[in-house]
Amino acid sequence: MSASVNDVISQLAGIEESACKLLDAAEEEKKKLYQDYNKKKADYLKELDKKYNDQLTEYDKSLQEEKKKETDAFGEENSKRILELEKRYKENKEQWVLSIFSEVTG
Repeated sequence: MSASVNDVISQLAGIEESACKLLDAAEEEKKKLYQDYNKKKADYLKELDKKYNDQLTEYDKSLQEEKKKETDAFGEENSKRILELEKRYKENKEQWVLSIFSEVTG
């Protein structure tokens, strides 16, 4: 009977050893999957960050171009106004001087 108990204990020890090996393999697989997940997540976040930064750069470029167009248009408009004022001044200078002079001298 003692041989049979030893056989059962030996079989139980073998089963436990096999179970431990399976658990160790499962733990290693879990670690590998976790590493793969973290790498894929980091790659995705890096790609997303690049995409976001590219979009921001394009948006900023678009705003800069729009700002330049508006500034140029404003400059052109002001140049036209200045030319109009200079023309008006040249055309009316004599009349304004005489008008002011007559107002002052009464």
